[in-house]
Amino acid sequence: MENLAVEMMVVSAIERAGRALAATIQPRQAPDELLRVQDVARTLNVSVNYANMLVQRGIIPGLRMNGMKVRRRALEEWMAAMEGKDLTDPAHPVPLQGREAV
Repeated sequence: MENLAVEMMVVSAIERAGRALAATIQPRQAPDELLRVQDVARTLNVSVNYANMLVQRGIIPGLRMNGMKVRRRALEEWMAAMEGKDLTDPAHPVPLQGREAV
């Protein structure tokens, strides 16, 4: 009986230490995927030329590395920021409020 109580105390201490350690360790992030302009066009359902223009002008943040590339996370953040906006002029997005959605 005494051994069982000691075992339970040890198990409890190990569990508490594990929880404390887990709280201090940052979760490891998966590396961000790099998308080609063709992938950006497919994701946005636009032409490759239009997607290339968005990236070349810096409207969608990209980097030049054997052609233009866009981090998937950057594209997702840009799409979230553009939610509910009129992108007729993508360099100057305006809210859809007060405008007719087409």
